[in-house]
Amino acid sequence: MWKEVVALIKKDLTLDFRQRYAIFATLLYVVSTTYIAYLIFRDINDRQTWVALYWIITIFAAITSSTRSFSAESQHRFWYYAQLVRPNAVILSKLLYNVVQMLIISLFTFGLFRLLLGDPIADDGQMLLFVLLGAVGFSTTLTLMSAIASKTNNNTTLMAILSIPLLLPLAATLIAGSKKAALGTPFEESLSFFGVLLLLNILTGVLSVVLYPYMWRE
Repeated sequence: MWKEVVALIKKDLTLDFRQRYAIFATLLYVVSTTYIAYLIFRDINDRQTWVALYWIITIFAAITSSTRSFSAESQHRFWYYAQLVRPNAVILSKLLYNVVQMLIISLFTFGLFRLLLGDPIADDGQMLLFVLLGAVGFSTTLTLMSAIASKTNNNTTLMAILSIPLLLPLAATLIAGSKKAALGTPFEESLSFFGVLLLLNILTGVLSVVLYPYMWRE
């Protein structure tokens, strides 16, 4: 099955390389919104404001990026895939591809924030760990929602509506944990946040792999 996963990831890479405007649109969104924040604040010394702005921009960048997971695939193409690969290979390839893509976007946004808006974060190591876990959580949740929306003629509005209730507990945990990292609290005090994030990421990943074959048959 992993050969099928690798082949599908290569296919997604090829498609994105041909349609580079989609990737650059997300990066342009990140750059433009961060630059607007820079024009307003110049240098953010308040840690809570810095954290709030970072996650707001990252969440919307994740939604913008993940809408293309299945919307770029026509129904006829999925019928073609059904003759060649297993459904688990399709969802795993989408999950892995979106996780890597979201990691790149999240780290790029983090670096851009530090460059333009200063670095009031006391513990960058903890903050980076929250960024990595947040990127994985956003991509797994939104990939599953994109798969569901693909069964309703790729209704991206439905995807956004379905995603918000699932993203809220993830975003609340990330913000609360990031505040701890911003204040430089000991790592032990943040372990509960890391545990919750890891549990949410595993849960959404497992749900995606388990539920997608049933959607595939429809």
